[in-house]
Amino acid sequence: MKYFTRDLIDRMHDDNLPLLAWTNVVRQYRNRCRKLLHILPANVRRLTTTSFHDCKVQSISFSKRNRLDIVLYGHRYYRYSKRSIPGVHHLIFTGVTNAIITFTTLNDWWLYEEVDITKGSPEYRVILDRTEIWIRFERFRLETNTQHSSAGDAANRAAGAK
Repeated sequence: MKYFTRDLIDRMHDDNLPLLAWTNVVRQYRNRCRKLLHILPANVRRLTTTSFHDCKVQSISFSKRNRLDIVLYGHRYYRYSKRSIPGVHHLIFTGVTNAIITFTTLNDWWLYEEVDITKGSPEYRVILDRTEIWIRFERFRLETNTQHSSAGDAANRAAGAK
């Protein structure tokens, strides 16, 4: 992560990070995203304006065809606005050339994500509550099922979720 680092997030949660410092990081990342809009493939651009903050990782799977699927439960936010969509969110990355994901990712809480481009390929980096995800890929698709959101809310409340 280049902007929302583990150290920065820990300092913010411990109230050791001035609001101005957090605001500056958000501004720097927004500026980077504006520059990326002209470089990123159209199907990847929506990752610059979408946040899955506080979603729970339900499943992760790789296929032999360089496809990575991540299923999240929670609210999808439109970055920089208060609009959100609850549900089950299926993130589909294809043309995956590199990925770093640990087994402790399952049932972890999604905190912050970043999109960038390196060596001509999009990268998606995520900080979870306990670990991180890093993916280099070619294409992205998002599918959301809002029909299961109330059942999932009840299950998360019963489990004592955040």
